[in-house]
Amino acid sequence: MLMTWFQFLAGALLVIVAGARLTRSADVLGRALGLGAGWAGVLLLPLATSLPELVTSLRAVIIHAPDLAAGNLFGSNLFNITIIAVVDLVQGKGPIFSCVKRGHALVAFLSILLMSISGTGILFPFLTAPEDLLGVLVYTQSLLLPAIWLP
Repeated sequence: MLMTWFQFLAGALLVIVAGARLTRSADVLGRALGLGAGWAGVLLLPLATSLPELVTSLRAVIIHAPDLAAGNLFGSNLFNITIIAVVDLVQGKGPIFSCVKRGHALVAFLSILLMSISGTGILFPFLTAPEDLLGVLVYTQSLLLPAIWLP
């Protein structure tokens, strides 16, 4: 059990170090590509920082632990919102949301919408009954999430 805790803490430390490096790299790439810091934060950083959630959730599905996968994804989102609240409290320059560009409102709205669809699928699974599409079992919710996010 002690070895498991050591591995967990070592992994967490590695993620912290990599996160700091990723932020600098995304900023440099954003400037080099002409995206700016806002777009680099919306496009580049989430691709890299969501990889642990992707791997963890896929592994949880492979071992038939859907609750672990859902808990990982929803917990990650909640923790990210908590980080915003803590940064807002400690940065001391007024509300953090008054300093960010209005373009983030669209991302925030889409995030709320996607989380609402996901929550609805959990609370009311009968609303997302399977449909036969080309012989494949497809859930309405599974089609809605990427359809809303990608355009």
